[in-house]
Amino acid sequence: MGKIDRYTRHMLLSEIGKNGQNRLLKSSVIVIGCGALGSIILNMLVRAGVGKVRAVDRDVVELNNLHRQTLFDEKDIGKPKAIVAAEKLRKVNSEIRIDSVIKDVAHSNIENLIKDMDLVLDGTDNMETRFLINDACVKHDIPWIYCGAVGTYGMTMNIIPNKTPCFRCVFPTLKAKVLPTCDTVGVLNTVPAIMGAIESTEALKILLGKNVSPKLLICDVYKQNFSFVKIKKKKECECCAKQNFEFLNAEKRL
Repeated sequence: MGKIDRYTRHMLLSEIGKNGQNRLLKSSVIVIGCGALGSIILNMLVRAGVGKVRAVDRDVVELNNLHRQTLFDEKDIGKPKAIVAAEKLRKVNSEIRIDSVIKDVAHSNIENLIKDMDLVLDGTDNMETRFLINDACVKHDIPWIYCGAVGTYGMTMNIIPNKTPCFRCVFPTLKAKVLPTCDTVGVLNTVPAIMGAIESTEALKILLGKNVSPKLLICDVYKQNFSFVKIKKKKECECCAKQNFEFLNAEKRL
């Protein structure tokens, strides 16, 4: 049996098929953040047969991560998340390339990290990094998917440069320090799983060349509420309209 045979259940789908699966095998994705969202995204895309996956994270595994970060166990505490994630995922699918990068993503390295990627996926937990990802992706015309999970709800949005609104069309300016985080309000452990699965599905659609919604999806898992917000591309957006990459140029700090 060839390596393509592991994906037979995908290839039976009219949405993917053999041609689509071969396209995925030739695709490359970078996941920035290997925590709760990143664990789900990495797991799904590696199993789906995305040919090259790059996992980036600066942190080590902690005990309080284990209730939601599904790639890790107690033996991993104290080890770098990116390294552990890559090691475990290679056991899942040894036929694709999985790179691990232990770095704090910053204006000085993000362009180099994403330059050879087809898609950038948000597994982060802070807004400043998202503004930075947005700048770099808009500048280099690389699609990315925003996703966040906190409390009992999550949000996600597909951002296709030159086609859809960008992240700063939604959040022109935002004080990250006033936003709720998992550290301050907690997070229901099912939320990252659900949002990560949605983000992964949208990622596959983008890699397959399918049309994706530009709307912002907001989901309260506990209340089973799903809503979509239509975002307008702002004519005066500092990033996608004016091409003013403040975060990438390190001229703006939250």
